[in-house]
Amino acid sequence: MEGSVQNCMAELKRLASSAAEDPRPAAAQIVRKFKEGASKKDREGLKAALEDARLIGLNTTVPAPFLTEHSRWLAAIEGARAAV
Repeated sequence: MEGSVQNCMAELKRLASSAAEDPRPAAAQIVRKFKEGASKKDREGLKAALEDARLIGLNTTVPAPFLTEHSRWLAAIEGARAAV
């Protein structure tokens, strides 16, 4: 998957919002595809964006109706970070 860090993050968000199962394996696959065509700068940018998203996600108070979606987002970030 070639493209910008923003495109990769958007793809991860789409995955998290639509995943019926654990999004970690699919998120790791998205990142591996991104890395194939990405420059070193883009890979470092993705790593920083994922870390920022993780920290924000862990330190956010989430209303109960959105807890499942938020948990899937954190799981997608975890899977993506494992593939960086």
